[in-house]
Amino acid sequence: MLPADRNCFNYQLTEFQHKLLRRLANGKVKIYLMPAGTPRDKRCEEMNDQFNEVLQLVELGVMNDVSDAEKFAPIVKEHWESEKREVVVVWINGFGQEMFGRCPWEKYVN
Repeated sequence: MLPADRNCFNYQLTEFQHKLLRRLANGKVKIYLMPAGTPRDKRCEEMNDQFNEVLQLVELGVMNDVSDAEKFAPIVKEHWESEKREVVVVWINGFGQEMFGRCPWEKYVN
């Protein structure tokens, strides 16, 4: 969680956040759709924790929330109407790409 004073420099990424950023920065796909958990899900708490972690990456400024974009609004609306599930669509921005992208001398590790 973010500290109470919102000081981003004291924040440490979780393993899920780091893997997600590395995967998006080094892959061809730069967009990620993260659904929130519902009581019907087996891993509801874990899904909700990961959903909140993705939103924290947006707060930190390494990803942008594009859920309201014209291209993704129908997908978000469909998830809400069919399953009553919140969905966030995020896109890694240039800052996140620069921080977590693979350098030429690094070996590829997925």
